[in-house]
Amino acid sequence: TWNAMHCCGVGHSTNVDDVGFLFDLIAKMRRDYPIDATHIGLVGHSNGAMMAQRFAATHSELIVSVTAVAGTIGGQEDRFSPKLQVPEPTQPVSVQIINAYDDPIVTYYGGPNRGPYERNRLDTPVRDSVDFWRNANGALEQTGAWSENGVDYETYRAVDGTEVDLVSTNGGHGWPGSGQPIPKIVKVPPTPDATALAVQFFLDHGG
Repeated sequence: TWNAMHCCGVGHSTNVDDVGFLFDLIAKMRRDYPIDATHIGLVGHSNGAMMAQRFAATHSELIVSVTAVAGTIGGQEDRFSPKLQVPEPTQPVSVQIINAYDDPIVTYYGGPNRGPYERNRLDTPVRDSVDFWRNANGALEQTGAWSENGVDYETYRAVDGTEVDLVSTNGGHGWPGSGQPIPKIVKVPPTPDATALAVQFFLDHGG
């Protein structure tokens, strides 16, 4: 689990410094390998998608792109707790957000988790994540909207090329296009191929 502020598990309940861990990991990668340090992207699923957005917002000077699958920018530990949300980034970050309308664990329209884990948790709506990154990047205007194979796409782009994409699918909480869910209780949207979308998004905005 990752400590994504309001979620999840032991990482959150014991307040693990996962922002510091990822910062140190990137620093080690930069020291030990001949990577291009100006083109680093993050990809995460569920709690990992929340963590990817938290780190990118906290260290936007290091990250150029994020693909967040089945996660949000914040929420509440329970209905009595304050709402927590990722901080305002200091630099633009291109963000691709992929969520399922019928996800019972991180609900598309926000509110209580209807899945088997952390039932007291409330997540912010997916649209709040889109609006957060649009505003952080300069209130991007919509440049495209279409549907294909049961998937809805929205694209928002700035003059500098920064982009915020929303991909809305159906089929549950799993990684879209990945096939057999693990564990089986987590259903997987058959489309789109989230792996291909994540790779292409990074190549377009960070590669």
